[in-house]
Amino acid sequence: MAAAYEPPASDARGELVIRPSWRALGRWLTPIVIMLIVGFALAKLFAQPQELVAAFGIGGAVFLLYGIWQALYMLGSRITVTADSILVTHMFRSTARVACRDIDRVVRLTLFASRLRFYYARPAVLAFSANGRCILSLHGERWATEDLDRIWRYLRIAPEGSWRRIIGEQDLPIEFPGAF
Repeated sequence: MAAAYEPPASDARGELVIRPSWRALGRWLTPIVIMLIVGFALAKLFAQPQELVAAFGIGGAVFLLYGIWQALYMLGSRITVTADSILVTHMFRSTARVACRDIDRVVRLTLFASRLRFYYARPAVLAFSANGRCILSLHGERWATEDLDRIWRYLRIAPEGSWRRIIGEQDLPIEFPGAF
């Protein structure tokens, strides 16, 4: 049987609701659009007309479906901050709930990583418990850094570090032993 939903408590200020930033999305969507434009230009130069129609049709359908998925994800995701908890809701994943009293330390930084030989840096906020475990990580791929800062101002927690501090993803276990 599923556990009953318990609505978050709020103080006199009400709850703080943060939605994903469409501007933050543009940082990593731009290379995809550029690759599509280059791909279609090359198809126009080297493909036969009937192949070109198929390429544009398939490419357009994939791009449209990806856009619909991305819009649903952005519209269905949010961070809700109340006096007693932080709830991170994603459209296609379960909701994460962290009690504010469990947060002992908050660190702002920029993670440097590579995926499939593409290197990128993304801002991140890591919240640690008193025993040093990472209990919440919020990445700036979806959320604006100004919005991530608003969470900690709302909770009156002063984060350590800055967005200019760059750490390699592989160095996180060294920098924060036992956290991950």
